[in-house]
Amino acid sequence: MSTNPLFHPLDGPISTLQRVGTIYWQSGTVRLFFKIALFFVIPATAILLALVYALRHFTREGFWQNLSYYVTVLGSQSLLQQSLGTIAEAAITVAVADLYLQRHARWFVCLQKASAKIVTLLLAGIVAGCAILFGYLFLYIPGLILKINFMLVTPVIVLEDELSVLSSLGRSWELVRGYKCYVFQCLLGLDIAYWLVTWILYSCLPRSDGENKPFFSFTFQLLSAIPKSAFVPAFGILKTVLYMHLMIAKEGLTEDRFATQVDQGMISEGHVPLITDQDELEVPCDNENIPTQEEDRTEQENDTTSVPPSDHSKYDSRVNGME
Repeated sequence: MSTNPLFHPLDGPISTLQRVGTIYWQSGTVRLFFKIALFFVIPATAILLALVYALRHFTREGFWQNLSYYVTVLGSQSLLQQSLGTIAEAAITVAVADLYLQRHARWFVCLQKASAKIVTLLLAGIVAGCAILFGYLFLYIPGLILKINFMLVTPVIVLEDELSVLSSLGRSWELVRGYKCYVFQCLLGLDIAYWLVTWILYSCLPRSDGENKPFFSFTFQLLSAIPKSAFVPAFGILKTVLYMHLMIAKEGLTEDRFATQVDQGMISEGHVPLITDQDELEVPCDNENIPTQEEDRTEQENDTTSVPPSDHSKYDSRVNGME
C-alpha cells in the first residue's frame, strides 16, 4: 500500500467529490486552476458573444420560431467545450497528475505539456462531441451514455502513450466499463452544482418587455462566464480523479508506475525540456573525473612551488644550508 493518500482507493461518489474539492482548494492550487480555466473561458465567451450578436436579428417571437437559433448556440457551446475546453482540461490533467506525484505544478508549463498532444486532443474532442450531440437528438439517453463512456478520453491521451483518436476513445470506454453508474453519480453531483449556480444567475436577469428571460441572450452568455471559470477546473479535476481511481481499482496502479508512465508519455511525444524544468533535470556526468575547486587550487600551488628535475641537487643543498 502506498504511503501517498491520493493513491488509496475511493469509497464512492461522495468521497470522489470530496477529493475533487480537496485538490481544487489546496493552498496555491486555486490560482493555478483559474489561470488554466481562463485560457478556455475568455476565447470561448468571445466566440459565443460574437455568434449571439450576429444571429440576433434572426430572432422572432416564440420558442419554435427561434428553434434554429437555439440549436446553433447550443451546438456551438458543445463544440467549443470539446475543442478549446479539451485543451484546458488536458492542462488541468497535467496539473492534477503532478499533484498526485507531489510535484510542483506551474500553469504555463501544464499548458505547454498539454499542447504537445493538441492534434489528438482536438480530433478526439470533436469526434466525441459530435457523437454525443448526435446521441442527444435521440431522446437524450444515448448521448448521455456516450458522454459517460467518453469521459476519460482527455486523461487517457495526456497520461498514456495513446497516439490514435479511436484507440483513445476505446481505452476510455474500456476503463468505464463496469463503473458507469459510479461515473454517472459523480458527474451528476457536479452537474447539479453547476446548474444550480447557473439557475441562480439566470433568475437574477431582468425580464425584457414582459417576455420570458432570454436564456440564450447576449447578457446571459456574458454572465455565464463566471460559473464556467469556477467549474471548468472542477470538471477537469473530476475526470482525472476518476481516471486515477479506475486505474488503481482495475489495474492496480502504483505511484512509481504512474510516475514512469507520465514521464514516458511526455518523452514519447517528443517533449522538449522547458526552461522551468531545467532545475528538475539530472544531467548525467562522471563526478570522479571532474576536479573540485580545492583540488584545482592545490594543483596550482604545487605547480608554483615545484622545482625542475635538473635542479633537485641545488634545491636540496640550499635547504640543508638553511637548516
